[in-house]
Amino acid sequence: MMDEPFGALDAITREEMSTFLLEIWERTQKTIVLVTHSIDEAVFLSREVHVMRANPAQIIEAMPIALAYPRTEESYGEHEFAQATTHLRRLLKEGHRATQPQAPRRVATA
Repeated sequence: MMDEPFGALDAITREEMSTFLLEIWERTQKTIVLVTHSIDEAVFLSREVHVMRANPAQIIEAMPIALAYPRTEESYGEHEFAQATTHLRRLLKEGHRATQPQAPRRVATA
């Protein structure tokens, strides 16, 4: 279980550590659960991404990632990568809007 392990790293080091994590996974084939707020990181590192919404906390979609292995720097430019990040971004925006408090409505009275 990894909770935002690369969150405090600069972009280049973050990519290097992501590649290193994938190499470890490919060697060991151990299940890794990774929590991240980075859409690119989620797509690059995952075989499947589970998108969660808050209030109430629930998984709103489990999305398989169709990128081939091994994943490399070139994976970021693949069509499947763009499709997955676009879809995840849309899901997260919808989930975010659903948790925002609604402004009070004014009712006109006569």
